[in-house]
Amino acid sequence: MHNKRILTGLMIASMTAGCSALPNVGDRDNSPAYVNVVNTEEIRIRLIPQDAGAQQTNEHPAAFEPSQLEALLSSLRIENEDGRASTVTSPSRIRQLSASLSKAFVRAGPRQDVAFVVFRRVAQGQFAGSARHVTTGRAFYRGDTLHIIFGEFDDRFSEFRDMSINEFEYGSRAEPRQVGVQRLVAGESWHWHGERRDWIELEATPEAIEAARAAAPRVIESSASTAAQPLEYGPAAAGKSETGTAEPASEAPAAAESSASMTAEPAPAAPAPRDAEWSRIEERLTRLKRLREQNLISADDYEQKKDALLERLP
Repeated sequence: MHNKRILTGLMIASMTAGCSALPNVGDRDNSPAYVNVVNTEEIRIRLIPQDAGAQQTNEHPAAFEPSQLEALLSSLRIENEDGRASTVTSPSRIRQLSASLSKAFVRAGPRQDVAFVVFRRVAQGQFAGSARHVTTGRAFYRGDTLHIIFGEFDDRFSEFRDMSINEFEYGSRAEPRQVGVQRLVAGESWHWHGERRDWIELEATPEAIEAARAAAPRVIESSASTAAQPLEYGPAAAGKSETGTAEPASEAPAAAESSASMTAEPAPAAPAPRDAEWSRIEERLTRLKRLREQNLISADDYEQKKDALLERLP
Protein backbone atom coordinates (compact mmCIF):
# COMPACT_ATOMS: atom_id res chain seq x y z
CA MET A 1 0.00 0.00 0.00
CA HIS A 2 2.73 2.48 0.91
CA ASN A 3 4.60 1.76 -2.37
CA LYS A 4 1.44 2.58 -4.30
CA ARG A 5 1.07 5.81 -2.32
CA ILE A 6 4.66 6.81 -3.11
CA LEU A 7 4.30 6.02 -6.84
CA THR A 8 1.05 7.95 -6.99
CA GLY A 9 2.71 10.89 -5.28
CA LEU A 10 5.56 10.82 -7.80
CA MET A 11 3.10 10.77 -10.71
CA ILE A 12 1.08 13.69 -9.32
CA ALA A 13 4.19 15.72 -8.56
CA SER A 14 5.63 15.03 -12.01
CA MET A 15 2.42 16.05 -13.78
CA THR A 16 2.16 19.30 -11.84
CA ALA A 17 5.85 20.22 -11.82
CA GLY A 18 5.54 22.09 -15.10
CA CYS A 19 2.82 24.44 -13.90
CA SER A 20 3.79 25.19 -10.29
CA ALA A 21 6.80 25.72 -8.07
CA LEU A 22 7.04 22.11 -6.91
CA PRO A 23 10.24 20.38 -5.82
CA ASN A 24 11.95 18.34 -8.51
CA VAL A 25 11.06 14.90 -7.17
CA GLY A 26 13.19 13.25 -9.81
CA ASP A 27 16.28 14.57 -8.02
CA ARG A 28 15.36 12.88 -4.76
CA ASP A 29 18.37 14.03 -2.71
CA ASN A 30 18.34 17.67 -3.78
CA SER A 31 14.83 18.78 -2.81
CA PRO A 32 14.55 22.42 -1.74
CA ALA A 33 15.31 22.79 1.95
CA TYR A 34 12.36 25.03 2.77
CA VAL A 35 9.16 25.39 0.74
CA ASN A 36 6.12 27.32 1.97
CA VAL A 37 2.93 25.50 0.99
CA VAL A 38 0.18 27.31 2.94
CA ASN A 39 0.46 30.51 4.97
CA THR A 40 -2.85 31.81 6.34
CA GLU A 41 -3.96 33.38 9.59
CA GLU A 42 -5.01 30.03 11.07
CA ILE A 43 -2.94 27.37 9.25
CA ARG A 44 0.69 27.34 8.17
CA ILE A 45 2.32 24.49 6.27
CA ARG A 46 5.85 24.30 4.96
CA LEU A 47 8.37 21.68 3.87
CA ILE A 48 11.49 21.59 6.04
CA PRO A 49 14.64 19.44 6.03
CA GLN A 50 14.68 16.29 8.11
CA ASP A 51 16.18 17.06 11.50
CA ALA A 52 19.57 15.78 12.63
CA GLY A 53 18.03 12.72 14.32
CA ALA A 54 16.72 11.23 11.06
CA GLN A 55 18.39 7.88 10.36
CA GLN A 56 16.21 6.98 7.37
CA THR A 57 14.76 8.94 4.50
CA ASN A 58 10.99 9.38 4.33
CA GLU A 59 8.80 7.67 1.76
CA HIS A 60 7.97 10.95 0.07
CA PRO A 61 6.30 12.13 -2.05
CA ALA A 62 3.21 10.39 -0.68
CA ALA A 63 -0.29 10.71 -2.10
CA PHE A 64 -2.91 11.11 0.63
CA GLU A 65 -6.47 12.07 -0.17
CA PRO A 66 -7.63 14.98 2.03
CA SER A 67 -10.48 12.83 3.34
CA GLN A 68 -7.99 10.19 4.52
CA LEU A 69 -5.98 12.71 6.51
CA GLU A 70 -9.19 14.24 7.84
CA ALA A 71 -10.30 10.85 9.17
CA LEU A 72 -6.98 10.33 10.98
CA LEU A 73 -6.77 13.86 12.42
CA SER A 74 -10.41 13.86 13.51
CA SER A 75 -9.70 10.77 15.62
CA LEU A 76 -7.30 12.78 17.82
CA ARG A 77 -9.09 14.18 20.86
CA ILE A 78 -7.84 16.60 23.54
CA GLU A 79 -9.02 16.45 27.14
CA ASN A 80 -9.94 19.99 28.21
CA GLU A 81 -9.80 21.45 31.71
CA ASP A 82 -13.52 20.82 32.19
CA GLY A 83 -13.01 17.11 31.46
CA ARG A 84 -14.62 17.24 28.03
CA ALA A 85 -12.86 16.01 24.93
CA SER A 86 -12.53 18.07 21.77
CA THR A 87 -10.69 17.85 18.46
CA VAL A 88 -7.29 19.52 18.10
CA THR A 89 -9.01 22.38 16.27
CA SER A 90 -12.46 23.11 14.86
CA PRO A 91 -13.93 20.61 12.34
CA SER A 92 -13.77 23.12 9.48
CA ARG A 93 -10.12 23.84 10.25
CA ILE A 94 -9.30 20.12 10.36
CA ARG A 95 -10.76 19.89 6.86
CA GLN A 96 -8.61 22.81 5.70
CA LEU A 97 -5.54 21.39 7.44
CA SER A 98 -6.07 17.98 5.80
CA ALA A 99 -6.31 19.52 2.32
CA SER A 100 -3.15 21.55 2.98
CA LEU A 101 -1.21 18.54 4.29
CA SER A 102 -2.30 16.53 1.24
CA LYS A 103 -0.72 19.15 -1.02
CA ALA A 104 2.44 19.19 1.09
CA PHE A 105 2.97 15.42 1.14
CA VAL A 106 2.80 15.15 -2.64
CA ARG A 107 5.38 17.95 -2.96
CA ALA A 108 7.78 16.65 -0.31
CA GLY A 109 11.06 14.93 -1.08
CA PRO A 110 12.51 11.97 0.84
CA ARG A 111 14.66 14.26 3.00
CA GLN A 112 11.88 16.68 3.81
CA ASP A 113 9.32 16.69 6.63
CA VAL A 114 5.99 18.51 6.57
CA ALA A 115 5.87 21.19 9.29
CA PHE A 116 2.52 22.56 10.42
CA VAL A 117 1.07 25.28 12.65
CA VAL A 118 -2.65 25.24 13.48
CA PHE A 119 -4.69 27.37 15.86
CA ARG A 120 -7.92 26.84 17.75
CA ARG A 121 -10.13 29.06 19.88
CA VAL A 122 -10.92 28.03 23.45
CA ALA A 123 -13.89 29.59 25.24
CA GLN A 124 -12.92 31.39 28.46
CA GLY A 125 -16.40 32.01 29.82
CA GLN A 126 -19.58 33.80 28.88
CA PHE A 127 -18.07 37.28 29.11
CA ALA A 128 -14.35 36.57 28.79
CA GLY A 129 -14.41 35.69 25.10
CA SER A 130 -11.94 33.10 23.83
CA ALA A 131 -8.21 32.45 23.88
CA ARG A 132 -6.08 31.34 20.98
CA HIS A 133 -4.19 28.05 21.32
CA VAL A 134 -1.52 26.72 18.96
CA THR A 135 -0.35 23.22 18.01
CA THR A 136 2.80 22.68 15.92
CA GLY A 137 4.82 19.73 14.74
CA ARG A 138 6.50 17.85 11.93
CA ALA A 139 4.84 15.00 10.02
CA PHE A 140 6.33 12.36 7.76
CA TYR A 141 5.25 9.07 6.17
CA ARG A 142 7.13 5.79 6.24
CA GLY A 143 6.10 2.14 6.30
CA ASP A 144 2.31 2.59 6.13
CA THR A 145 2.57 4.92 9.14
CA LEU A 146 1.99 8.64 9.51
CA HIS A 147 4.39 10.01 12.13
CA ILE A 148 3.71 13.27 13.98
CA ILE A 149 6.29 14.81 16.34
CA PHE A 150 4.83 17.74 18.26
CA GLY A 151 6.81 20.89 19.01
CA GLU A 152 3.97 22.66 20.83
CA PHE A 153 0.66 21.15 21.81
CA ASP A 154 -2.42 23.25 22.41
CA ASP A 155 -0.37 25.97 24.10
CA ARG A 156 -1.98 29.30 24.82
CA PHE A 157 -0.80 31.73 22.17
CA SER A 158 0.03 35.31 23.03
CA GLU A 159 -1.34 37.83 20.54
CA PHE A 160 1.96 39.71 20.95
CA ARG A 161 4.04 36.74 19.82
CA ASP A 162 5.93 36.84 16.53
CA MET A 163 3.72 35.15 13.92
CA SER A 164 6.61 34.33 11.57
CA ILE A 165 6.57 30.67 10.63
CA ASN A 166 10.26 30.51 11.54
CA GLU A 167 9.49 31.26 15.19
CA PHE A 168 7.66 28.00 15.93
CA GLU A 169 9.07 24.74 17.30
CA TYR A 170 8.39 21.64 15.18
CA GLY A 171 9.75 18.88 17.39
CA SER A 172 12.78 16.67 16.84
CA ARG A 173 13.54 12.99 16.33
CA ALA A 174 16.68 13.33 18.43
CA GLU A 175 15.50 15.47 21.35
CA PRO A 176 12.21 14.72 23.15
CA ARG A 177 10.23 17.75 24.26
CA GLN A 178 8.01 18.23 27.27
CA VAL A 179 4.72 19.09 25.61
CA GLY A 180 1.12 18.53 26.69
CA VAL A 181 0.49 15.57 24.38
CA GLN A 182 -0.44 13.48 27.44
CA ARG A 183 -3.80 15.25 27.18
CA LEU A 184 -4.54 13.25 24.05
CA VAL A 185 -7.41 10.88 24.74
CA ALA A 186 -6.32 7.27 24.14
CA GLY A 187 -7.75 5.80 20.95
CA GLU A 188 -7.39 2.89 18.56
CA SER A 189 -6.11 5.04 15.68
CA TRP A 190 -2.76 6.03 17.21
CA HIS A 191 -0.04 4.95 19.64
CA TRP A 192 3.12 6.42 21.17
CA HIS A 193 6.48 6.05 19.47
CA GLY A 194 8.29 3.92 22.04
CA GLU A 195 8.74 5.88 25.26
CA ARG A 196 8.34 9.26 23.58
CA ARG A 197 5.41 11.37 24.73
CA ASP A 198 5.78 14.01 22.04
CA TRP A 199 5.69 11.59 19.08
CA ILE A 200 2.68 9.61 17.88
CA GLU A 201 2.18 7.10 15.08
CA LEU A 202 -1.04 6.67 13.10
CA GLU A 203 -1.46 3.57 10.97
CA ALA A 204 -2.24 4.77 7.44
CA THR A 205 -3.47 1.61 5.73
CA PRO A 206 -6.90 1.80 4.03
CA GLU A 207 -8.38 -0.44 6.73
CA ALA A 208 -7.00 1.69 9.56
CA ILE A 209 -8.16 4.92 7.91
CA GLU A 210 -11.66 3.55 7.45
CA ALA A 211 -11.72 2.38 11.08
CA ALA A 212 -10.69 5.88 12.20
CA ARG A 213 -13.39 7.39 10.01
CA ALA A 214 -16.03 5.10 11.49
CA ALA A 215 -14.93 5.89 15.05
CA ALA A 216 -14.78 9.66 14.57
CA PRO A 217 -17.41 11.54 16.60
CA ARG A 218 -20.26 13.32 14.92
CA VAL A 219 -19.51 16.99 14.32
CA ILE A 220 -21.61 20.04 13.60
CA GLU A 221 -20.48 22.39 10.88
CA SER A 222 -21.66 25.93 10.35
CA SER A 223 -20.65 28.80 8.10
CA ALA A 224 -22.03 32.13 6.96
CA SER A 225 -23.22 30.57 3.71
CA THR A 226 -24.80 27.35 4.95
CA ALA A 227 -27.12 26.48 7.77
CA ALA A 228 -25.79 24.47 10.69
CA GLN A 229 -26.13 20.80 9.90
CA PRO A 230 -24.87 17.60 11.51
CA LEU A 231 -22.33 15.53 9.60
CA GLU A 232 -22.03 11.82 10.32
CA TYR A 233 -18.83 9.88 9.70
CA GLY A 234 -18.48 6.17 9.08
CA PRO A 235 -20.38 3.60 7.08
CA ALA A 236 -24.04 3.84 6.10
CA ALA A 237 -26.75 3.23 8.65
CA ALA A 238 -27.08 -0.29 10.05
CA GLY A 239 -29.49 -2.61 8.31
CA LYS A 240 -27.93 -2.44 4.86
CA SER A 241 -26.53 -5.50 3.21
CA GLU A 242 -23.05 -5.79 1.76
CA THR A 243 -24.43 -4.86 -1.66
CA GLY A 244 -25.58 -1.50 -0.28
CA THR A 245 -29.32 -2.20 -0.42
CA ALA A 246 -31.57 -2.46 2.57
CA GLU A 247 -32.19 -5.99 3.71
CA PRO A 248 -35.88 -6.91 3.45
CA ALA A 249 -37.68 -7.53 6.71
CA SER A 250 -39.72 -10.68 7.11
CA GLU A 251 -43.47 -10.36 6.50
CA ALA A 252 -44.50 -11.61 9.94
CA PRO A 253 -42.71 -8.92 11.95
CA ALA A 254 -43.95 -6.29 9.51
CA ALA A 255 -47.53 -7.39 10.07
CA ALA A 256 -47.03 -7.35 13.81
CA GLU A 257 -45.62 -3.81 13.66
CA SER A 258 -48.56 -2.69 11.53
CA SER A 259 -51.03 -4.13 14.01
CA ALA A 260 -49.25 -2.48 16.91
CA SER A 261 -49.24 0.91 15.19
CA MET A 262 -53.04 0.72 14.73
CA THR A 263 -53.71 0.06 18.40
CA ALA A 264 -51.41 2.47 20.19
CA GLU A 265 -48.89 5.19 19.50
CA PRO A 266 -45.49 4.39 21.01
CA ALA A 267 -44.28 6.83 23.64
CA PRO A 268 -41.42 9.00 22.37
CA ALA A 269 -38.04 8.22 23.87
CA ALA A 270 -36.66 10.81 26.24
CA PRO A 271 -33.73 12.69 24.67
CA ALA A 272 -30.34 11.82 26.10
CA PRO A 273 -28.43 14.63 27.83
CA ARG A 274 -25.78 14.43 25.11
CA ASP A 275 -28.41 14.95 22.39
CA ALA A 276 -29.86 17.89 24.31
CA GLU A 277 -26.43 19.54 24.43
CA TRP A 278 -26.00 19.03 20.69
CA SER A 279 -29.39 20.63 20.08
CA ARG A 280 -28.56 23.68 22.21
CA ILE A 281 -25.26 24.24 20.43
CA GLU A 282 -26.87 23.76 17.03
CA GLU A 283 -29.53 26.32 17.91
CA ARG A 284 -26.89 28.85 19.01
CA LEU A 285 -24.90 28.26 15.82
CA THR A 286 -28.00 28.94 13.77
CA ARG A 287 -28.72 32.18 15.68
CA LEU A 288 -25.10 33.23 15.29
CA LYS A 289 -25.26 32.63 11.54
CA ARG A 290 -28.41 34.77 11.32
CA LEU A 291 -26.67 37.65 13.13
CA ARG A 292 -23.77 37.47 10.68
CA GLU A 293 -26.07 37.42 7.65
CA GLN A 294 -27.75 40.56 8.97
CA ASN A 295 -24.31 42.20 9.45
CA LEU A 296 -25.00 42.64 13.16
CA ILE A 297 -21.61 41.13 14.04
CA SER A 298 -18.27 41.25 12.23
CA ALA A 299 -16.76 38.32 10.37
CA ASP A 300 -14.00 38.02 12.99
CA ASP A 301 -16.52 37.95 15.86
CA TYR A 302 -18.56 35.38 13.98
CA GLU A 303 -15.57 33.04 13.44
CA GLN A 304 -14.39 33.38 17.05
CA LYS A 305 -17.79 32.66 18.58
CA LYS A 306 -18.47 29.85 16.12
CA ASP A 307 -15.19 28.14 17.00
CA ALA A 308 -15.89 28.63 20.72
CA LEU A 309 -19.26 26.89 20.33
CA LEU A 310 -17.76 24.04 18.32
CA GLU A 311 -15.13 23.49 21.00
CA ARG A 312 -17.94 22.84 23.51
CA LEU A 313 -19.28 19.86 21.60
CA PRO A 314 -19.43 16.78 23.86
